[in-house]
Amino acid sequence: MMSIPEEKLPQILTIYENRLNKSHQPVRAYEETVKFLISKQGYSIKDIMAFFVKNARKFPHFDPSFNRYVSGWAKELYKIPLNVFLKEGGSSLTKLEEVLTIYYLRHLQELEWEEQNDYISYDRVFLDAEDYNYGNINLLTLTHFLNYENINLKDYQKDIDEILYNIERHYSEQNLSPRILVDELKEYAHQHGYLRTFIESPNRLKKMPQFYDESAGKGWGARDQQGAVRFAPTPNGPLHIGHGRGISLLGDYADNYGMEFYLRFDDTNQDESSKSSNLPIHFKIEDVYDHIIEDITWILGKPPDKIIYASDKENLLRYEASARELIKNKYAFVLFEIVKGKKYRYGKSPEENLNMFDEMLLGKNNSSWNKASIILGVGSGYKNSRRLYMRNPPEEETELHHVERVKREVRKYIQNNVYSGAISNNELMALNNTSDGSKIMGSQKVPNKRVNERGDEQWVWPNLSLQSVVDDAHYGVTHALRGTDYDLAVARDKKDVGVQHTIYFQGVLRMLLGAPPIYTASNWGNVSWDGWIWNYDKSVTPPLFLDEKTSNMSTSTIKSGIDDGKYKDGFLTDGLPTIYNLRKDPTNRGSSFKFYWTRFDLPNEISPTFVGEDFERLNEQLVLEFPSVEELENKNYEIMEKIDKLEGQKKYLAEDYSSSE
Repeated sequence: MMSIPEEKLPQILTIYENRLNKSHQPVRAYEETVKFLISKQGYSIKDIMAFFVKNARKFPHFDPSFNRYVSGWAKELYKIPLNVFLKEGGSSLTKLEEVLTIYYLRHLQELEWEEQNDYISYDRVFLDAEDYNYGNINLLTLTHFLNYENINLKDYQKDIDEILYNIERHYSEQNLSPRILVDELKEYAHQHGYLRTFIESPNRLKKMPQFYDESAGKGWGARDQQGAVRFAPTPNGPLHIGHGRGISLLGDYADNYGMEFYLRFDDTNQDESSKSSNLPIHFKIEDVYDHIIEDITWILGKPPDKIIYASDKENLLRYEASARELIKNKYAFVLFEIVKGKKYRYGKSPEENLNMFDEMLLGKNNSSWNKASIILGVGSGYKNSRRLYMRNPPEEETELHHVERVKREVRKYIQNNVYSGAISNNELMALNNTSDGSKIMGSQKVPNKRVNERGDEQWVWPNLSLQSVVDDAHYGVTHALRGTDYDLAVARDKKDVGVQHTIYFQGVLRMLLGAPPIYTASNWGNVSWDGWIWNYDKSVTPPLFLDEKTSNMSTSTIKSGIDDGKYKDGFLTDGLPTIYNLRKDPTNRGSSFKFYWTRFDLPNEISPTFVGEDFERLNEQLVLEFPSVEELENKNYEIMEKIDKLEGQKKYLAEDYSSSE
């Protein structure tokens, strides 16, 4: 495209006047002139508009208020024909018919699979949870042209409907059976550069939704992606099927983008039995760490690239060093609870707080306080953390300005409320609250068994916010997935202030410690299964048996059932929804389980149900088609290479997965 030279003015003026003399309608004359300049001269709409604006006074009877046409000319003037618009945009009507025909083929294939009740064939069409029923073909086509042709066809939906109707009528008039019709359309696709068979893209995660902070976005799915993903379980029992879904998605993302997979054990807080790694003998798990590593290795087909234990000495020292840094910089203070909810002691200077922190580290069981904590100067509740976390444009045009404001306000809180001695007992109680307070470290009475085994002592544990920020920064974690229970949009919609506070609070902590943000996406909800376990009310201590069954999976719920003697072999009891019960069957392959969540229709649902029979059928199909796991992996890499080429040709809506080609 090129701008219109001024020497063309007499010629264009003549064209305009001729059309004006015929119609006596300035607007129509203008519209026909635009059509001519696009279709015959090859000028762009943008350049034509600029030309008319510049020379508006030279066109007789032309409306001087031309600007109203600039913003809405397509609505106020007669629409340029679809074939002319497409040509101006660099595409063609033939291309549109081609894309519509391919989507029509997918529609017919989907109908065929529904009739056969075959939902797990590995060459089933299922792209990004899209439904290829007839009524959606128009929308899918609009999306395709916008994504791959940079052409917005939303004003031409009726035209597209008419073309699609003609395509459908053309094939139906031939009285072809659905099977013959699909074969004929496959040949049509092949002749136009597409492939005969289609599957869900292995790069489904490329379009993951953005998460809560400004770091999300371009860092997801870039072809030159670098870094590491992390899976961070609490080693309080073996992994269940819901955990396995997260591992599968993270492992798939790491494979597709050449990233490393890190396993990080969050195992520092042992006072709460629900988080303890010191499993009693009747749970039948000899070493919970090794058990989890074996679960993950089975799914990934290889051990994690790095295994991190929060309870390692070097990590504990790093958490302590971060706490000292926050205290020295007047971002945090130490709080001793002498009498629960009534009497507190806290430091009124960096020096006093550091001395109190040393006392925490030596606390043991004979300390002068009931509990001890390190509190960040953020205040309690999501409103305070949100006020700090969110930017205030236009004053905070850069990240530097934003971070400096956060640091300044946190110091101000410490100075005005803590060092002055003005803070109340009620506020101290709120700050010390685990759900919406600002605690980053706490005292403990039960050290981790790994700490005991190496002959060390540990009387202080970092909470998950501090631990995640410090570990991610040190080990170079760049990406993570969250369940929808930690999605900010979901939390706002549900008015879940605890989750909102956690998200904002961790973001503020990253700023204060100078830790880089990580790219975070929300990709799944709660996974249920087609079996059941005994249900318990865990809001009371000990948990109350409800004498009812539930299909929801929970490590702590299963623990309660083991304690009650309902599962004679502990976590190894047949029928429990654990990864162990899948991998102990030698005919099951971890690659099939991973494939179930990343190549099947279920992962596209937010909160799916794992159906054991479907997994067994899928596993059987994959074992027959690919006798070795390496063959399946090689096929996946082959598919991804083909898709890269298809993207370059703007033919990404067809992906091959046929072993015959």
